[in-house]
Amino acid sequence: MITPQLPSGSLIQVERTTNGLKLNWKNPDNPFLRVSISGFLLFWLGGWTFGGILAMQMLWKSYQESISFSLFLLIWLGGWAFGEIFVIVTLSQMLRGTSRSLLSLGYRDIQYIPGRVPLSFFDSNLVQRNQTSNWNLWSNQKPFPAQKQEVQNLQLTTVVQHLRLSFDVGTRRIEIGRYLSEPEKEWLYQVMEKWLHT
Repeated sequence: MITPQLPSGSLIQVERTTNGLKLNWKNPDNPFLRVSISGFLLFWLGGWTFGGILAMQMLWKSYQESISFSLFLLIWLGGWAFGEIFVIVTLSQMLRGTSRSLLSLGYRDIQYIPGRVPLSFFDSNLVQRNQTSNWNLWSNQKPFPAQKQEVQNLQLTTVVQHLRLSFDVGTRRIEIGRYLSEPEKEWLYQVMEKWLHT
């Protein structure tokens, strides 16, 4: 399949394979912001862990001395465990950074992996570029596969003064290239439109 010329300065990489076309692009990253937030989370995690250890020691001491358990302490430790796990998972995502988005346009199928943009809502520049579904702590990494004949309603629409490229599969709407520039989304729309009709 012959593709239109990429917009000047585009970071989209195009690879032609025996099964069709593979496109990939790097999602935006702000290393300084990511490292700063990671440092704060590490500091917070240290204090939170220390507090949890003290609470467990108090609970164990009350058990040894046959003192009635503190219901408040038990409830607090439950919340503590949830917070500990949540921050550890968030921190691991932050330190891993962003990953590339992948769009595979095969002769009979399509596969899309949105890529990872950890905690994008902390960055006002990313919020402006992505006005919808921005309060997602971890961008979806799961591949979304579909057969070509299942793809319906490919559209490039304006939502809050920003272009959105999407298509439907059954009752599900898939947005593609959320952080791409508008010329790149227009180019990608042309490529997908041509792919659908070949």
